[in-house]
Amino acid sequence: MRTTSLLFALTLAACASGDTKIGPEEGDTSSESTISNYYTTIVGPLTLDKTIADTIGYPDYYLGRTLVLRKGQSLKLVVTGSHKSTVQFYGPAHTFTANGEPRFGQAMVTAATKKSGSKQTVTLGVTAPSDGTYMLVYGPDNVWNASFQITATCTANCEQLAAEGEMCGGFRPPQLVKTCEPQFACVAPYDIIADIPGNCGVMATVAELLANPAAYDGHFVAVRGEILRRVAACTKIGCPVSDPCCNQCSAALNLYDAGGDPTTSEGVYLTENGAGLSCSGNSCDYQNHCSIEGGNYWVSGWFTFALGAPTLDIVQRYDAP
Repeated sequence: MRTTSLLFALTLAACASGDTKIGPEEGDTSSESTISNYYTTIVGPLTLDKTIADTIGYPDYYLGRTLVLRKGQSLKLVVTGSHKSTVQFYGPAHTFTANGEPRFGQAMVTAATKKSGSKQTVTLGVTAPSDGTYMLVYGPDNVWNASFQITATCTANCEQLAAEGEMCGGFRPPQLVKTCEPQFACVAPYDIIADIPGNCGVMATVAELLANPAAYDGHFVAVRGEILRRVAACTKIGCPVSDPCCNQCSAALNLYDAGGDPTTSEGVYLTENGAGLSCSGNSCDYQNHCSIEGGNYWVSGWFTFALGAPTLDIVQRYDAP
């Protein structure tokens, strides 16, 4: 979106020249990615096999919808609008901003709608040259307010992709087996259980998670490591001789790389089914009352770094050799 002052200046310039066109001029070459990167408001994903209804109005020039494609995947795009419009398809994105918005070079395809009955419509066919994020951009040529209907249909290499955290792979009926989106791998303990279904995510070590927790925050990760009991926190009651175990103790069960030391490292906190993993009881037996046994594990789940506490919410957990 542009500022009000910029829009006002553009409107004045158009009126002075007798040109009623709103938005960037045709042939604007100030940047090869001017339209997609500077004049487009990204409004959501481009969902396949579903008709999407959009409206556009001041101060937006163009709307954009993104989707992830694999190399060789082909789409048929039908854009129908209430007014004559320009439609473009960009990709793959060459970089992303700090807030996750994609940045593109020149458009793969640019087309103008044509009159069809009382509407304006255009049909595009596109094939992804490589894995990545793509964007459909559309907007009216000479007015602020317009309505659109967009339909995107996959026409080649149309296997359904699994998003981050969704199930993938495994020895299952073919209709249930999905391939992960390109930026993720299907992570599963295949050396423990052959042909087991996995989840789309990334493999990491505890050292990697702790070195850059912000990079993994909110993502699905899989880790092979060791679950160890941290130093216990206990009440400090003076116990009578008749009850030497009167104090209560609790110790978190955290994840470490193999050979980790709970006395010198925090490790990664673990939760499972909504509860933190720990050992608790009186000062004499808390070691014997633990959520799970310590040892070597392969775990996967959602990693968060809330309030400075690195935590993995376990989705899958397996004893590791």
